[in-house]
Amino acid sequence: MIILKNMKTKVAMLAPCKNGSTSIESAWQELLSNYEKKHKCKIKNIEIQEQINLTKYKKIYLLTRPVHDWYLSGYRMGIKLYPNEFPKPPENFEQHLLEVKKFYQQSRETAHLEDRTVMFKNWNPQWVAHCAMNSKWIHKYVLQNSPHVEYININNTEKFQSTIEKIHPKLKVLHINKTSTACTKCNREFDAVEDQLDLVREIINTI
Repeated sequence: MIILKNMKTKVAMLAPCKNGSTSIESAWQELLSNYEKKHKCKIKNIEIQEQINLTKYKKIYLLTRPVHDWYLSGYRMGIKLYPNEFPKPPENFEQHLLEVKKFYQQSRETAHLEDRTVMFKNWNPQWVAHCAMNSKWIHKYVLQNSPHVEYININNTEKFQSTIEKIHPKLKVLHINKTSTACTKCNREFDAVEDQLDLVREIINTI
């Protein structure tokens, strides 16, 4: 997860993993000068336990994509659930989603604690970031349900591009490399993964 910010206008864009974060970071590296990076447009990786100081921003654009495809993308990555146990990832997509649901339940039960690390205890940080921390979860637990958040669907390329230019007019992301519809269709056919729309709706409601 990265945050791209313009501290002069107090506007930021938050990109969860698998929501264009790699493409945005590449554009930032390639298109902006060192002066612009230092004084106008900064980027930062956000650790899973971090919360953002919302008083710094007038507006935060939170990137999102269709949730079923986001979870499916995480499942395909095959990341281990825990750092030192269970050497294999969940055996199917349904089991993967049930593990996500278990993490969401733990999030709710520990959200009141001052020590944020308890929420992630015994979970692999990479699995959490790529398989569980979707935009809705981030809005609630990282952005504290701030009313200054606007969701931007990265599949709407015109809206996405116009939004990123609000952070810096020189930034243009021509290819969001993890959101291709054609690639999603190809991978689904290859993996023979069944849709789990009802289960996805159920676990979203547990956030």
